[in-house]
Parts: sequence; structure tokens; C-alpha cells
Amino acid sequence: MAEEKMNKNIEKNIYDVALRNIYDELYELNVTRNRYRIIYHVENKYVTPPEEGILSEAVADVAEHMIHPEDSKRFLEFFDLDKVYATLESGKGSVIGEFRKLWVDGDFHWASLTVFPAVSGGGEDEILLCFIMDIGYKKQLEDIEKENESLQKKQMDDERYRLVIEQTNTLVFEWIIGTSQRYYAPKFSEIFMGSYDGRDIKEIWLDDEVVHPKDIDVLKQKMSMEAISNGQVEMEIRLCNKEGRYIWCKVVFNVLYNEDGSIKRVVGTLNNIDESKRVHETLKYRAEFDLLTGIYNINTFYAQAERLVREHPCQKFAVVRLDVNRFKFINDLYGREEGNRLLRFMATVISANMGTMDAFGRMNSDVFCLCMSYASGDPLLVRIKKILKEINQFSESYQVMPSCGICIVKDRDTQMSILCDWANLAQKTIKGSLIKQWAFYDKKLRAKQLDERRIENEMDEALNKRQFKVYLQPKHNVQNGSVIGAEALVRWDHPERGFLTPDRFIPLFERNGFIIKLDEYVWEETCRIIKSWLDRGMVAVPVSVNVSRVQVYNPNFYKSC
Repeated sequence: MAEEKMNKNIEKNIYDVALRNIYDELYELNVTRNRYRIIYHVENKYVTPPEEGILSEAVADVAEHMIHPEDSKRFLEFFDLDKVYATLESGKGSVIGEFRKLWVDGDFHWASLTVFPAVSGGGEDEILLCFIMDIGYKKQLEDIEKENESLQKKQMDDERYRLVIEQTNTLVFEWIIGTSQRYYAPKFSEIFMGSYDGRDIKEIWLDDEVVHPKDIDVLKQKMSMEAISNGQVEMEIRLCNKEGRYIWCKVVFNVLYNEDGSIKRVVGTLNNIDESKRVHETLKYRAEFDLLTGIYNINTFYAQAERLVREHPCQKFAVVRLDVNRFKFINDLYGREEGNRLLRFMATVISANMGTMDAFGRMNSDVFCLCMSYASGDPLLVRIKKILKEINQFSESYQVMPSCGICIVKDRDTQMSILCDWANLAQKTIKGSLIKQWAFYDKKLRAKQLDERRIENEMDEALNKRQFKVYLQPKHNVQNGSVIGAEALVRWDHPERGFLTPDRFIPLFERNGFIIKLDEYVWEETCRIIKSWLDRGMVAVPVSVNVSRVQVYNPNFYKSC
């Protein structure tokens, strides 16, 4: 029993010495009796209240005379016992505050106050312990406060490192320049590979092969003395854990300086960001890449292609829109998986033929868009033909016929999406052809596009102003020449361009859907003509009208008949 008691005393003395080395003052606060007493304090450092006395009076006295005026109100709120117990009952083990406290030299210095309940010794009194520690140096580390919020409220010695590890999963390491001492949180050796035997942490991670091979250059660059001397270094690297798996970690170095500007100590923190990093990478990948083929999606392609064109004003570029004729037939006949296999093959072929000055991506279905750099010594068509030929060789059991439209980039301010549309216009001129596989967007197509845009801008007004005229083409009895019927035809009587024949506007109206309105207009005009015959006592003959194939997809078609 005597030996056990002696061991407990020794253990207590060691613990007391450790606390005195960490904290500057320790107060016992008897909440039940409204009393306090100073258990110990560093001599000739802080101005302190009497050794013991009434707790509430001492708090008010310290707030008024020993706490910086700007912190006095916060100090009183900190010692609101109702709030203290509410915080402790919420599950937190302690309450921590930071205030500027008066020193015997007449200046105010930052101190950290930590309050937590004392272990009950069987008495009925409620006892709180208040530890006070000098943290003036901590206020020099604003960058550490931003990156490691929990470190703002903890101590920078071994005891604080233990608390940080337990409460925030942050691992702390330190290098004292003058003595070359190095400290590593115990969990370093528990979590990561490597022998943390006092060597420099960079040396450990490199020599013991802890850092991922692809992150070695980052580690060497960021942990050079030159980089660290700038004040703060941040990096994200992969380190090998005890299970042999590399996990993403965020490492931050902060530098404390001597008064002469030389480096005093380097304090570092490490956080496991593996889960958040991988989630972020997954979301980023989904946002930027096509999941089926692994190449850029259309939005990323637009951004990358526009960047290339913008950053290389002297380089020539062409935009290519490429797809496969009758791709839907391949899907329907051979199955969707076969279609997907073709798409992945197309992406592989395109990737293999692209260079650092090119960009490419999948728009949708079997449509791929390319932004290709070229020069007089590197003919553009040679590269395009090679891509088309390789895609054509995909299958021996059926024929794959790719085709493409090409738009030379002349105005670098034109949006990439518009350039792709122009390439599409060129491709449509050869779509379905078994002879020609490519076509260029030229002035003729441009003129047609401008003409169609003008027609679209004027079509609604033309319909409202009845510029569309219905003409009847008679049908004759071949035996006696009498009129036995007619067909209603439409012409556009344009006030500036004269009569426009149907081939100028009908194909466009069928593409943009305006043909539905025009059909109904022609039917109504035809009925009006027939009625006028009847009103004048004339014999009405059957008149046939055209019905666009677009009407088949019009759900209200039967109502307008």
C-alpha cells in the first residue's frame, strides 16, 4: 500500500510539474460557496487578485482592472455561470476564451482561459478549474487561425497537441530552428507509414516512401527552405497509411520569427481530406467529362476550345463537327451496348489524333466536336481523313460511315457553339452521301444562313399582313378540257423582294415548326375561296391542299381539320 501511495504521489507531482510548465495560473472556483483561490501562478508576470476571496467580486474586479477595456464585457459574459454550465452540459468538455490580461510590466498581453469541471472527490460543492496560459505568440499566426480554426483555441505545447488530435483530428508537428528539435504528434506513427524518429518530416516522407510518387515534386518544391521562409506553405499530397493505401492530406506550414526577422520555429498541421477530396474530384469529373467516353463534355469543350483560340492568336484553327451516318440504326440492330462501344472507339481514335494545341469533346449521342490547330505544312484534311478512315474500320460485320462539317475560325470573337452550328450546316450538305465525307462551311452557306435568319424574323409579320397568297393550279379533264378540280399552292408576296417561291421558305418552316401555322392559313384561305364561288352561284370543284409531314407530330392536328 505504501508503495502504491508513493507511486500515486510521484505521478501527481509529475502531473503538477507538467501543468506548471504549460499554464501560467490555475484557479479553483467554488461555485457553490461563491469562493475562489489561486492554486498557483507564475511570479512577476500577471497582475492577479488576492490569493482567495469571493468569486463574483473577484470576477468583477479582474474585468475592471486586469482585463483590457475592449475585452472587459466579453470577460464578464465568459464567466456567466449559467452559460458555462449550459456549454458543458451540451457535451463540450471545457469552455475556452481569449482575452488581453494585464502584466506586471503595465502592458496587456493575450491569454487563454480554459474552464472545466474538477473531478468530484465525493464533496457536494461544485468546483470549476480555470487554467490561464500566455498565448501572445499565437496572435502572430493569423494564417494558422484561418486554416485551423480549432488551433486558435488550443495551446502550442505537447498538451495542446494532444487535445487538438482528440478533438479535431488534426495532426501537429513542429521544428524549433535554434535547437533543431522536432516534435510529431504520436498518431503520425499510428496512422502513416514511416519512422518518425526526429528526422525532418520531408526526409521521412521521401526516404521512407510515404509520399505518393506523383506528389514527390510537389513535396520537394513546397517544403524547400526557400518556400517555407515566405511565411506559410499549403499543399495537398497523398501519403501512405498503415493499411498501404494512399490518402489525400492537406499540410500547412506556418513560420514564427525572431525579433531580428530570422526563423524561430516552424509549426505544421496535417488534416485528412481524402473523403472530401475524392468527392470533389468525382463531382468535378462529372461536371467536366462525358461519363461514357471519358473525354470532355460539350460545355468543357467549348471552354477549352475558346481558351485555345484566345491564347494563341497567331495559330490557325478549324472547328469540326463529326458523327456517324445512321447511328440509330446501329443501336436498334446491334443493341445499345454495341453503340456505346462504337462511341468509346470514336473517342479513342479522336484522342489519339489530337495534339496539345487541340481540344475535343462529345456533344451528344454520336456527335463529337473538335477544335483542330493547323498550318500550311500540316494540312488539315490529312488529319481529318485519317480520323474518318480509322473510325470507318471499327467493324467487319457492318459498315460505319462517319462524316463531318468543317468551319475555319476566322473571327476569334465568335462563340464556339456558333462555330459548331456552322460546321453542322456544312455537314448537312453531305449527310447520307456515300461518296463525300466532309464539307466546309463557306460564303454560300453563310449567305443562305443569313437569308433564313431574315425570313424567320419576318415570317410572323408576313402571316399577320396576309403576304402569303394562295393560288389554284387547275386540274383538267383530259377528254374535254373542263376544269374538274384544283390544287392550292402558296407564294410569298414580299413587299421588298417580290414573289418568293416555296423552295425559299417551306424547308425552313418545316424545320422551325412555322409550317403548322402556314398550313392552317392556306386551308382557311382555300375555304374562303370556295365559299366565294358558292356565294356567287358558281359551281365549286374539289380543291386539294398540302399537309406537311410535320402535322403528323402536331397533337392538335385533328382539331384544325
